[in-house]
Amino acid sequence: MRGGLVLGVDGGGSKTHLALASGDGCLRAFINGPGSAMEYKGPKRLAGIFSRLLARACRVAGARPGDIRAACLGLNGIDIARDFRYALECIVAPLGLGCRVKIHNDAFIALFNDRWRERGAVITVGSGHKWLAVNGKREFMHDGLVFQGLRDMAMERLLMAVEGYIKPSSFTDRLLSHCGFSSYRDFLRRWRYGGSRPDYVRPITGWQWERISGVQVWLGREAARGSRDALSLLDSYAASLVLGTEVAVRKAGLGGREFELVMSGSVLAGIPALRAAVRRRLARALPCGRAVRAVFRPVRGALIHAAHTAWGGFAPGALADAELRYPSTG
Repeated sequence: MRGGLVLGVDGGGSKTHLALASGDGCLRAFINGPGSAMEYKGPKRLAGIFSRLLARACRVAGARPGDIRAACLGLNGIDIARDFRYALECIVAPLGLGCRVKIHNDAFIALFNDRWRERGAVITVGSGHKWLAVNGKREFMHDGLVFQGLRDMAMERLLMAVEGYIKPSSFTDRLLSHCGFSSYRDFLRRWRYGGSRPDYVRPITGWQWERISGVQVWLGREAARGSRDALSLLDSYAASLVLGTEVAVRKAGLGGREFELVMSGSVLAGIPALRAAVRRRLARALPCGRAVRAVFRPVRGALIHAAHTAWGGFAPGALADAELRYPSTG
C-alpha cells in the first residue's frame, strides 16, 4: 500500500491553492490562500504564507509535513535560474519538507492538469499570459511581452473611439457603461489625466477599477450573445496566443511532432469563444498540435507531478473532486 502524501501548490498572482493527496488518489486537503507572486511579496513573506497554509492542510488531513513523500510547487514570478535557487533556499527550505521538491513557474503545472505528459505546450491566461513548451528534458517559457493583454485590447478600442480612429458603436457604448464612465470625455479625462491631476480631474474609482479588471468576463458574455466586435477582439487575441505558442514550440524542439496545447487559466476557462478561436488558428498555424481545454485547476497538475515522483503516478480517474475543477468550463 502506498504510504504518505504528496503536496501540490499553485501560487498565482491573485490566489494560492495548496493541496495534499494520498497515494490512492484521494484529495486529503484543499486550502485557498492569498496571492503569492514572489516578485511582489518577497521570499520571507511567502515563506510565512506557505507555512500557514501547509499547517492548515496538515490539520485537515490529520498528517504532518514528515508524511509528505514528494512536492511540486508552481509559483508566479519564477522565471529565471536564480529565481529557482532563491525560492528553494528562502521559501521551500523553511517548510521543513524532507522529500524531493520540484519548483517551477505556475504555467508548468498546468501542463499536467489532467494527466502526465512527457511533451506538450501550455498557454495560461489569467491576470497575465504565459507560454511554456516541454519536450522531455528540453523546455522553453516566455511571457509574450510584445503582446497586449485582452483587457488592454478592449480599453484601446475605447481610446480609438475617443480619438476618432473608429466610430463609437453600440459595442463601445456598452463597454463604456460597463466600466462606469458617464461619457467618452469622462473616460478620456479619468483614464489619461485622473492620476496626475487629482485636484481637478476625478481619478478612476476603486469600483471602476473592479469593473475594468472584469472586462475579460464581460467580453465573454458579449461574445456569447453574438457581438461581432467582441468576437473580433477575441480572435485578434487568439492570434497572439497562437503566435506565442509557435515560438515556444519551436524553441523547445517540438516542431513537426504531434503535441497537445493545454489552454489554462481563468480567462480561457471562462470564455468558450476564445478557446474556439485558438483552436481554429492553431489548426492553421501548427497542424501537428491539438488544443485541449484545462478542465482542472493547475494545483491538480502539481499533485500529479508530485505523485509521478513519489509513486510513478496516480491511477486513472483519481482526483476528480469538484474543488479541483475550474468553475466554468463551458
